[in-house]
Amino acid sequence: SGNRGKCRQLCRLCYQCGDKKGYLLSPADLSLTQNIPALISAGVTSLKIEGRMKRPAYVATSVKLFKKILAKEPPSSIERTANDLKKVFSRGEYDLSAYLYDNDNIVNPLFNNNTGVYVGTVESVEKFKDLYRVTVKTTSPIVDGDGLRILGAEEITLGVGGVKNLDKSRYTFVTARSGIVSGAEIYRVLDVRLERELLLEDRKLTVNAHAVAIVGKPFLLTLSAGETSVTAGGDVVQKAQNAPIDQTSLTKRLRFDDAPFILGEVTLDAGFAFVPVSALNAVRRKAVSDLLTRLAISAKPQKVTGYEQLLTEEKARFINELPRLPQTEYAFGADLKKLALSDKPAAVYSPADYSTVQTEDVPAKLIGKDLYLDLPVIASGKDIPVINAALARLDEATGKKVGIVANNYYALCYLGERPTLIGAGLNVYNKISGAFYLSLGAKDVIYSYELQDLSPFIGFEGEPPLMTLTHCPYKVAVGSTCSACKATRPLLYKDERGNEYIITRKKVSYCYFELRLKRGEYDLLIPKRRSRTIKSV
Repeated sequence: SGNRGKCRQLCRLCYQCGDKKGYLLSPADLSLTQNIPALISAGVTSLKIEGRMKRPAYVATSVKLFKKILAKEPPSSIERTANDLKKVFSRGEYDLSAYLYDNDNIVNPLFNNNTGVYVGTVESVEKFKDLYRVTVKTTSPIVDGDGLRILGAEEITLGVGGVKNLDKSRYTFVTARSGIVSGAEIYRVLDVRLERELLLEDRKLTVNAHAVAIVGKPFLLTLSAGETSVTAGGDVVQKAQNAPIDQTSLTKRLRFDDAPFILGEVTLDAGFAFVPVSALNAVRRKAVSDLLTRLAISAKPQKVTGYEQLLTEEKARFINELPRLPQTEYAFGADLKKLALSDKPAAVYSPADYSTVQTEDVPAKLIGKDLYLDLPVIASGKDIPVINAALARLDEATGKKVGIVANNYYALCYLGERPTLIGAGLNVYNKISGAFYLSLGAKDVIYSYELQDLSPFIGFEGEPPLMTLTHCPYKVAVGSTCSACKATRPLLYKDERGNEYIITRKKVSYCYFELRLKRGEYDLLIPKRRSRTIKSV
């Protein structure tokens, strides 16, 4: 699970499916920055920005982009930072639909990593001894340390050194890499000058200064950064003989050396007073030191006395006050007849096509069981009416309201309306989160696929989906179309390590697809259960 930093990067592997080979599950990068105003309007107060497996320059630029959007900076400024982000890392054009709609082209089987930004072509390649002198024509300068991706007869990625500028747009460098040909396209995957600029940008606080120089009283200097202020005092101010302190001379002397400050507004309350430079500098240094200390203290998280004990007591109270869970065991599957024949007292129905669920399909033996409809991990506004129609038909067949299995937050809308199981799609990983769902009215909880035991909750026994896909892999791998759909049979994907996977369709209004392990090393990721189970039949 990527939620806990253990993502196996299944989407970025190279796969073979029949005659088709490539990065068959690797999508374009997602960008929903244009939706930030709508998210804020919906009540979102916290945004998670990716960066765990990216270079520091990418993280810095990504955070900067979000900061500009939230600060409502001019569109030109936001666009400039967005372009910088593409230069740092890009898999081509961003997907703007959250991978949900009109996404037939989000997968490019040729690439799974940084495709880079197009900068020019190879003009000539000259061999001497065991080396090659490469001359390129580019739209922007290249420098030592840049990373280039060269697409000719083959794809070559290399770092360049010893770059020489021949004229305004032509450069040459020497490499030991063979295979570079004239006319090959060049994409820059590492722009060292840009990354250096992005990482070395000043991150300084604006500090306002106010000085008081009244004859016969101590000299005072107040520095303010936001809501944090300090005041430092010096010697008694003397009357000036000919050059009194003024705002210009004060501003000239207010410097911060290595402190991360930039001078803002400067004000002075003074008579005809004289402050020696040495005295002013001494007060300045004291004020800067005190401000740094005060800012560090204010930024440090404050420990709440007794918090750990309080949290432990609340957890214990939360769990102990929950009703005792029924020790029900469940059968799970897509075949209603097999579910009816199971010896389990409850059944979870997970149809391949929700739109084809019919009242007459429900066997009489299933009517006496507690029946639940397994809801898809993803459901759009167009999918919900299809789900509700399937539930209505099952209600009619059983003579009661059937339950649902909630595999994502949208499905919690059925709490209180129907018996609800919390599904593995909600990834319950500890007893506190499981207890929370029970407190909302859920009847039972299926815990994370990755756990061996989380009693008293339920463990899934079978082959769970490792991924849910919103693009059509049948279009990518076997040339399927919506009018001539080939999703009636499973797809077999094999990765470069010999692991085999099965992909099947789950249709609501839109089509979604599930990837399951058939055989391979990922068996180790799905432990055998020790608790009561929901068993696939």
